[in-house]
Amino acid sequence: YNFNNNSVAFSIADVSGSGSRAAVHTALVKFGLRALTSHGLSPEGAMQSLDRLYLENSAFEGDESFATVFFALVEVNRKVLTYANAGHEPAFMVHADGSEEVLRPTAPLIGVFDDQHHLFRQDVVILSPGCLFVGATDGVTEARDEVDEMFGMSRLIELVKENRHEALPALVDRVISAVQTFSTGPARDDMAIIAVRFL
Repeated sequence: YNFNNNSVAFSIADVSGSGSRAAVHTALVKFGLRALTSHGLSPEGAMQSLDRLYLENSAFEGDESFATVFFALVEVNRKVLTYANAGHEPAFMVHADGSEEVLRPTAPLIGVFDDQHHLFRQDVVILSPGCLFVGATDGVTEARDEVDEMFGMSRLIELVKENRHEALPALVDRVISAVQTFSTGPARDDMAIIAVRFL
């Protein structure tokens, strides 16, 4: 999302279930965040309101569902990234010097806990030139090999660090290729990856 106040927002989410119901809930997260942030809510406030919307929608539909959501708002002029992470892993930064910073959850899962909005928080990352954000769904980290070992967060971070200077489409392709080579049999879960480089 690109706003008129020199701010840019991005997100990645993973919704429980599959099929048309999951697609509806995915759209609810996507457009809900866009609407809430357009009204000036912080990542923390937007995530709290999204949780309420998601809970009310699930109650109305009589359908249990939950989502993990990572949502960031970047103030371009100030070089600051403010984020709320509702149970979404993996999400991390790789800085220009090769150091990593895991952006751990700041909030519970979306659509699970009623009246727990005091648990929703946000955090801040100071952006340096050349730093790289990568977020993925657990279809990446939970891919398993023939002995049932998971691809894992550490392996993903090291792979990104080794290839951090590549163009973003090539980096994403490299991650997907590595996961497919690592895992055996059909994929157990969808894979989604977002990569953002800050200049």
